[in-house]
Amino acid sequence: MTQYTWKSNIFSSKTAIARDHKNIGYFSINFFGVTRMELLHQEYRCKRTGFLGKTLELYATRASEPMAILIFHTWKRSVSITYKQTAYQMKYDSLLGSRFKMYHDDNIIYTYHPSFASGTMETDTDDPLLITLGIYAHIRRRNNT
Repeated sequence: MTQYTWKSNIFSSKTAIARDHKNIGYFSINFFGVTRMELLHQEYRCKRTGFLGKTLELYATRASEPMAILIFHTWKRSVSITYKQTAYQMKYDSLLGSRFKMYHDDNIIYTYHPSFASGTMETDTDDPLLITLGIYAHIRRRNNT
């Protein structure tokens, strides 16, 4: 199993991502909700679309087609993620948003127990960008940006 951790500083917009205790990247969300992301030396950017900006598209820096699409469902407490032409659902298990699960169809991909500014999870999933998308969606929902 691979262990992923994330940690953000309360006074910074930057969230660091590590895999098996080795830093693999970060993302930052500024005051205006603009995202900058780097993962395994690849840079990404996000673009808000849709009604009230509830849809985010993730692009590799020089790409014209999105790599992933995230749709935030405010009242359902979930996020739909389309990545590599596969549909995933991130759903919160608790009323306080203290843990969530990522699903593909009805199969759990990973379960995540975050704290306010950090979190740790273990998974068999071998795709760090899919893991990062779940963490990123959680931070966006928490910050309501």
